[in-house]
Amino acid sequence: HDFIDTMSTPIVVKADGLCGGKGVIIATSHEQAKTTVNDMLSGSSFGDAGKKVIVEEYLDGFELSVFAICDGKNFITLPAAQDHKRLLDNDEGPNTGGMGAYVPTPLVDDTLMKKIENDLIAPTMEAMISEGHPFEGVLFAGVMVVNGTPKLLEYNVRFGDPECEEIMPLIESSVFDLFHLAATNQLGSLNVTMQTNKVAIGVVAASKDYPYKSSVPAKITVTQEESENAHISYAGVTQKEDGLYATGGRVLVCVGIGNTIHEAREHAYGLMDNVHFEGKHFRKDIAYQALAQ
Repeated sequence: HDFIDTMSTPIVVKADGLCGGKGVIIATSHEQAKTTVNDMLSGSSFGDAGKKVIVEEYLDGFELSVFAICDGKNFITLPAAQDHKRLLDNDEGPNTGGMGAYVPTPLVDDTLMKKIENDLIAPTMEAMISEGHPFEGVLFAGVMVVNGTPKLLEYNVRFGDPECEEIMPLIESSVFDLFHLAATNQLGSLNVTMQTNKVAIGVVAASKDYPYKSSVPAKITVTQEESENAHISYAGVTQKEDGLYATGGRVLVCVGIGNTIHEAREHAYGLMDNVHFEGKHFRKDIAYQALAQ
């Protein structure tokens, strides 16, 4: 508690046993931070996953998801995505595994991407080589940009969800070649091309009680055909004799693709309006930061 009192507010408190945005509380006062820590350590919040906590400085900026495909020595970065972690519109409510994302984001220019590559990804690759463990695979950097400076929040060694669902449809060149050459240490010979002037936006439909507790299974009905501009990626579902049921927290992602952010949003939300199951909820403001540009 004394340590928390020395920190400026807001304060970030994380349940160490959970990854990504899950189990993260942004406390706006010292008292809230202390209560949050006590609840986690006692096991009343997040169970055993909260019995070890991490207390961090709150970084005021915007968050990015950056994916580098690595072959042990070389790497290729894909267009930066922006994920929406909070449950509710206007970035309110608890953190989740991600309620939607869009790619690419106008918040990233060539200068910022070069900083991310040179200051974060490249030194990490070099350090792994120096330690005798060159990294091959997908390196997912969670980045916070504060006053134009990228700061690394975390690494994962996988694609992110829901960012992956938006990035993949935009890759024009062979994804097989990308992964094969990464696995065989030959990325230096590959040029990855993306669909020119295309934007992809994904909106997550979550179950009634997500992220607080499990929800009662609910039958899913879709009243609009998927198309090349709008499709569904299913996640927390179960196939039963009479159709698909929502049985997980984040049930599905409606992905829209367009020539502009506005067009991609129309496709994504148009499809979402035709997805029905009891308790469905979703954010209405995915890509709001890009729309403000």
